[in-house]
Amino acid sequence: MKNSPIKLLIILLIFTYCGGESKILLKKHINPGFFYNSEELFGRNIDKKFIIRSRKIIENTQRISKNKLKNKFLYSLLETQIKKKYKPKTVARLFGFIDEEREGVLLAVFLQANYRVRRRLSPHYVLPNSFLFSALNNEGWVFADYSNYRTLHNMTGFGNLGLDWFGSECKYIIDEGFLYGEFKDKFSITTNTNEIGQMVISAHFDNVDTSFEAFAATMAYRQKALIRDLKNQGIEFETLPREQKLFWTYYYFNGGPGNGAMAIKQFNTLKKLSGFFHKRTQKGPKGNALIVISTMHWLEKSGVFNYWPEEKFWWSRKVPTKK
Repeated sequence: MKNSPIKLLIILLIFTYCGGESKILLKKHINPGFFYNSEELFGRNIDKKFIIRSRKIIENTQRISKNKLKNKFLYSLLETQIKKKYKPKTVARLFGFIDEEREGVLLAVFLQANYRVRRRLSPHYVLPNSFLFSALNNEGWVFADYSNYRTLHNMTGFGNLGLDWFGSECKYIIDEGFLYGEFKDKFSITTNTNEIGQMVISAHFDNVDTSFEAFAATMAYRQKALIRDLKNQGIEFETLPREQKLFWTYYYFNGGPGNGAMAIKQFNTLKKLSGFFHKRTQKGPKGNALIVISTMHWLEKSGVFNYWPEEKFWWSRKVPTKK
């Protein structure tokens, strides 16, 4: 009776009911307690598909890091090309934040929060995970500061996420449909003084899940302001190259929509916008936007955020065996 058809069928049903592949991945690679207690730790249970995607990113990072050709392809070639193209102050090397199993759980929360916002957006919005991850870590280095899960409940919009005005903007972000109505109950108001002496109304979030969702939704809100300001100058958002769409989105986020609107009004043609983008500087919101775009480019071209990397990148190609 050890391998009877009935017993095998029961095992298969249990396997299917428990989530199959994702639960095996969890038990093999991630402490199952993180998943089963994820609502307590992060504010929302993590869907198994985001655990699988997160696990793939962690696996990609580990494969790249262990590859003997890493220095040649990742730094000597790719990073050099990016620096030559964008001339950023730096290209943030973020692999160290997504190369351990415990970081994979936090990454899964991040991916799920981004998805929850993106599914509310019109198709013309552009907010890839690689961009949001680069932007988030340019603001507060959340993945560096919060690898200890016991501190995850102390997320502030002002201190960790660059959401200086979220407390006063949340109502409008909800009105745009980027967040659900009950989100207003997921944070408490805080007041802070920013780097130029302004009193800002920010937020203290109940958990990391809501903080990531607020970040992505605010980025969408900034992109909407960019789309509106471009249209006022007779420019359609879709006509901008992808990198410039994201450059300006972060410019609006980092420098504020008022500064962004003034820049769009000054550089009010596609040619002028392109000229401003290619005229390099390492200062202010433009310098910060170039860091984010450069880091995003580095993540994408390295293949680390690719869920199906086989045979597409230098580290994922099969090495021919010698006969």
